[in-house]
Amino acid sequence: MNEGEWYYVKDGRQCGPVSQAELVELLREGTLDPETLVWMQEMEDWRQASAMDGLVPVASAPLQPAQTAVSQPPRFERPVSVTVFGILNIVFGGLGLLCMPVGLIGIFAMPNVMNATAAAKAWMLASSAVGFLCTILLLAVGIGLLYLKAWARTWCLAYGWFAIVWGIIGMVVNFALIAAGAHGYPRSALPGVIGGIFGGLLGLIYPILLVVFMGKPNVKNACTR
Repeated sequence: MNEGEWYYVKDGRQCGPVSQAELVELLREGTLDPETLVWMQEMEDWRQASAMDGLVPVASAPLQPAQTAVSQPPRFERPVSVTVFGILNIVFGGLGLLCMPVGLIGIFAMPNVMNATAAAKAWMLASSAVGFLCTILLLAVGIGLLYLKAWARTWCLAYGWFAIVWGIIGMVVNFALIAAGAHGYPRSALPGVIGGIFGGLLGLIYPILLVVFMGKPNVKNACTR
């Protein structure tokens, strides 16, 4: 069996990581029983220790009284990151909906936008539509995360990856449009555009954090409803 860091469930709580030798010792001394759920990085899901080669056969030399299978699935503690990102998603989604009318007014009423090229107007409209859908998605997954819904974690990951890709595309398109003279801006304004690109890079921090934290094993194990 591949050596690595192991996690196990005791009294309804996730414990670890421990080495394989430490896990075997816990089973040998009777602190854990053969029906204990265990997991390591290479495994797709939790399994009973008795189903893993090299754990129970070695550890069960001192016979332990037979125990019945776990009647209920283990209950894991809610990770703090799930609560934090659930609340942040709701806040950001709500702010996005509140700011959406201002953005639409800017597209159709601002003088510099009225003089923009067709390509620039099309891009602004597309960005607004995508932004509206993302705010709705953020609100939904935020509420779902607070209820530990598995679909909320999945869509949170999807949103994070999409936001990263869309943010990069947006910076490239905006740079190309302004560099080509869209909105009537002179090419001398490019230093300001570069500053905007750095701002866009900062905007990628949140979706990157979403992808990182939503991919953690404790978050995946908690969001199972």
